Amino acid sequence: MVGVTALGVTYHCFGFVLNDVCDLEIDRTEPRRAGSPLVQGRIARSTALAFALANIPASFAVLWWLDASATAFLVLG
Repeated sequence: MVGVTALGVTYHCFGFVLNDVCDLEIDRTEPRRAGSPLVQGRIARSTALAFALANIPASFAVLWWLDASATAFLVLG
């Protein structure tokens, strides 16, 4: 269960942070996103992108730790 949860967290972090990086210019015009650290500039866009991309190898590392099948690696890829 811990491994599956870790895989979900890494996948979630990748997807949501990458979305925030890609939509940053749009989010800056949205009042509901005004409190976001990325919109406020407290977190640099490059830092957020690096964090998002770091979750890719982390996801594969979790699969390796779970001794997952080759199919699982292909699906994740």
